[in-house]
Amino acid sequence: LVTAARQLFGYRGFHASISYDNDSAALAPPRRATALTHARSRHLALIVANGPRFGGGFLIAPHASIDDGRLDVVRIADGSPWRRMAVFSAATRGTHLAAPEVSSRPTGALTLTFDAPPIFQADGELHQAETSTVVVRCTAGALRLAVAAR
Repeated sequence: LVTAARQLFGYRGFHASISYDNDSAALAPPRRATALTHARSRHLALIVANGPRFGGGFLIAPHASIDDGRLDVVRIADGSPWRRMAVFSAATRGTHLAAPEVSSRPTGALTLTFDAPPIFQADGELHQAETSTVVVRCTAGALRLAVAAR
């Protein structure tokens, strides 16, 4: 909790722009209107989720489904430390989507552009991007599972 509080009050956020793939964004209307389709703005977090939960219990993308062929992009704009705390707390219950700092949109692919190559987390592991532009795509049906018949 102490570490989380330090981050909530000391983290400086980052600038990034988001471009959604036009074809995949047309699969469904945005779950919440967003004017940040191509704009560079300051963010507290950008989450690209295939499933609804991460981080041991955060319901970060409540509408995400691992089998719909889309990713859910949750954008959290930077705000005051007190607003950060409110959004952080709401994210444990999945109610953060109602906050004015938060928007969510399904897409099949997107391009994120940062000021410098970002460090990012993917499936619990840290990575360093090679360039300041990161392209993320969902490949529907790419994972095949073998399960026992019931």
